[in-house]
Amino acid sequence: MEPPATKQSLTSAMEPPAKRRSLTRQLTVDRSAAETMMKKGQREMLSGAAFKDGSLLGDLARSHVISFREVLPDNHKPMSGRRTWGSLCSGSEGAHFVTQAVEAAMGAWNTASGQEPLQLDQLFACENVAVKRKWIHHVVNGPLRAKGQKEICIFICILHMGQRTAYCETHDKECEIPGVNILLVSTSCRDLSLLSSAARNFAEPVLDMDTSPGGSADTFGGFLTYLDAHPVDLVVYENSEQMVDDHAAALERTNEDVFNAKMSARFFEGSNFIINSKLYGCPQSRRRFFAVYLSLIHI
Repeated sequence: MEPPATKQSLTSAMEPPAKRRSLTRQLTVDRSAAETMMKKGQREMLSGAAFKDGSLLGDLARSHVISFREVLPDNHKPMSGRRTWGSLCSGSEGAHFVTQAVEAAMGAWNTASGQEPLQLDQLFACENVAVKRKWIHHVVNGPLRAKGQKEICIFICILHMGQRTAYCETHDKECEIPGVNILLVSTSCRDLSLLSSAARNFAEPVLDMDTSPGGSADTFGGFLTYLDAHPVDLVVYENSEQMVDDHAAALERTNEDVFNAKMSARFFEGSNFIINSKLYGCPQSRRRFFAVYLSLIHI
């Protein structure tokens, strides 16, 4: 796993939107420092008890905050203040729990440093499976409702996210689709996974198609239309490891090539990774494709 080869620091890309559109480039993380950080992390042991008592996610968030603060350049601004985020096809909405852990870990660091805490506010989720939407209502909107706070929009179809408005189950009406600082997205992997027999028979990369049997092409297209219609500073994307090893040896390019080209055409720069859950203390081998991309455009 190589460190992100971005050409713009993460927090500067997430500063409140400027009034004028401009391209910006700044120094990236020092590669040698990042490699040293990763090697150090690989030697650290995680307690099995953390899985049972629920402390693992918080522990990982705190260690990541400390590690990245050590390798960021001197001109890197602290990540503080309010930042917004939304999710597309997240399934169990695990991103909700991750952002809570990051907010707490970064907030504690900022408070200790005399800086403004970090506030990560979710604005929306989009999920087409009814039982999963019910779960999102429970874990996200339930606590918000109990506190008397505004509930997030839960949209149903990713294919509608490039529009100005879409039907929202929370409010039972057409709601305006907002832009966000951070977009967490996981489009369909059905046509990419080794479990799909169709994945071996496509004559072109799935992500280059307008539609596919399992919806991988369709949902990826919906994600792109959202980027085209709404401002986003940071994209974190997840899919099957077959984005890279997708039986495309006979083709001129892979799905990863298509992904990189589509993101670059929209002025996003970043890096892709194959990450295995066993490297983070999980008692299983589960390889997944992750991509972290920053917008070079400030709106």
